[in-house]
Amino acid sequence: MSAANVWALILAAGEGSRLRGLTTTPGGLYVPKQFCSLQGGASLLEETLWRAESVAQRRHVVTVVAAQHRRWWEAPLANAARTLYPQLPTLDFSRDVVQGQESRLRVLTVPACGWSDLGTPQRVADTLNRIGKKSNPAQDPSHSAYLSLAAQHSRQHYAT
Repeated sequence: MSAANVWALILAAGEGSRLRGLTTTPGGLYVPKQFCSLQGGASLLEETLWRAESVAQRRHVVTVVAAQHRRWWEAPLANAARTLYPQLPTLDFSRDVVQGQESRLRVLTVPACGWSDLGTPQRVADTLNRIGKKSNPAQDPSHSAYLSLAAQHSRQHYAT
């Protein structure tokens, strides 16, 4: 399959309720996991966008987000949309891209990213243990604009 025919679909509209204990700020604000960082860097959504662009052209990356999460996705997606949108033709995704191509649709494996689904606090802990801590975001909350799952996990499990 040529790169011109590869599309990436990013599903980022979930509430992430299974991780609510880790994704709630000290002030009580709940942040959906895709808008948190794993270790204080880029958000999980931003990392996913970068990986998607490694297998598909930027104009072929479709991101599904929820309207109620606008406060978190607007900035990361706005920059890409601002530069890309004027260049895009008007398409009906189902009619113009998918219809008639059912036999050619498939799921592509992407390069290893260190995790696949951080759906439970235990999976976050297992992932952090497996990849090791690269920094100590628990000591520097200003390290990132995103809620760090590593820092939250440390606060909850290693606070003295």
